[in-house]
Amino acid sequence: MAVLAAAGLLSPICSSVFSQERPKDAIVLSWPWQPDIGMAGVELARVDGAFERDGIDLQLKSGVSEADAVQSVVSTPNAIAMISASHFLRARADGAPIVAFAAGALDNGVVFYVAADSRIRTPADFVGKSVGYESGDDTAAIYDIMLNRARLSRASIKEVPVSRIRPFSTSGIDVWPGYAGRTSIQLMAASTPFRMLKPADFGAHLLGTVYVTSEATISGRPELMRRFLNVLIESWDNSLGNLAASVPRVMQAIAPGLDRASVELLLNEEREILRPAGDRIGEFNQGRWADTQNQLVQLRLLKTPIDLSRAVTFDLLKDVYRRRAVR
Repeated sequence: MAVLAAAGLLSPICSSVFSQERPKDAIVLSWPWQPDIGMAGVELARVDGAFERDGIDLQLKSGVSEADAVQSVVSTPNAIAMISASHFLRARADGAPIVAFAAGALDNGVVFYVAADSRIRTPADFVGKSVGYESGDDTAAIYDIMLNRARLSRASIKEVPVSRIRPFSTSGIDVWPGYAGRTSIQLMAASTPFRMLKPADFGAHLLGTVYVTSEATISGRPELMRRFLNVLIESWDNSLGNLAASVPRVMQAIAPGLDRASVELLLNEEREILRPAGDRIGEFNQGRWADTQNQLVQLRLLKTPIDLSRAVTFDLLKDVYRRRAVR
């Protein structure tokens, strides 16, 4: 009887202890831009509580510089940053102990904006025109690659330095550099008619954005990074696979000032750079990295090639997709 009584007294206590929620793993995700269509997968997963259900407390830091995002990854346990592949390669070459483990956008996403009624259709039409040029930005690298492929001299074009993307807000500039989705949403919100010239149509490519974390996190918490990727992939697949359902949610979470047709257009733009030619979300390959690095070296944006085998890991993403295929 004493044993049963003790059990009766203890069982509520044990039940209370074991029913308590397991502490969540905190991840700080640095996003070096203001919230835009490119973060729809992350934001909708947050709204749905998908990260929480997988035991992740995701804290988002947006609007920081890429340099600050790298510093956050280096100094904060379990931190992740989304940065451009070119900035990653330069940071890694400078000694930052960071590793790229998935693609954010497989294509760079750089586009060149012209007014809707402009007669500019190809890079050859840049000759004699005023073109915005942001030194050090990916837009400048893509611009240089595009001109090289078209065998055009920069001397034949009037380049106007720009430090912020404000298409058509300054008179006299015919072509503005920007990013599909990110800049498009600004123009749509301002009711500015535009057309886009896509560098990929003229043979200019660079790997886009990548998710990076520290070497310590990759080696010490690989399962946490896999959980993050699994939630992200699930959210993007659902968002892009069912636009009818996801567009209203994106409108509410990210683009409240735009109409349905505009948001659907932006999501379709994003799909083209997230997984072009049927690629899977997040999945980059050795060839994309080698090509991007070679072009940066040719443009003298990278002094010498780095050891990609130590800087980039493909194993985490492969493991995530392998597990998703068998569940």
